Amino acid sequence: MSTRSLSDLVLDEAKLVEELLAATLRPLVRISRSGELILEPAFRSLSLAQKVLTVIAAAKAMKLLEIRDSEEIGPTEIALLAGIPVGSVKPSVRALLNNGDVEATPGGRYTIPLRNLNLLSSMLQGGQR
Repeated sequence: MSTRSLSDLVLDEAKLVEELLAATLRPLVRISRSGELILEPAFRSLSLAQKVLTVIAAAKAMKLLEIRDSEEIGPTEIALLAGIPVGSVKPSVRALLNNGDVEATPGGRYTIPLRNLNLLSSMLQGGQR
């Protein structure tokens, strides 16, 4: 195997994350400069778990856009941004964590790891886990 073939495997992580998040989130939400989510009509048809994943992904996008200091987000903030009860968010986040779809960070906050961004895109565009 040539070195050229191996070098084709290397990509620009920041560019990949930006492209995946933009393509995935564009039909579902818009992001204000103040860090609020503007929910698109398609957001309403998502399952609860998909809504939670969308907000966690949006937090990652806001970090890249320098609207937030961190991509990590807790259940209370997820609930506020998505307009859903926090009591509904917590079980969904636990299930997503148990499935390996999100990772927990210190302080009870969550993020989507890079390895799951393609999975996220598939799940939010109608695919199932």
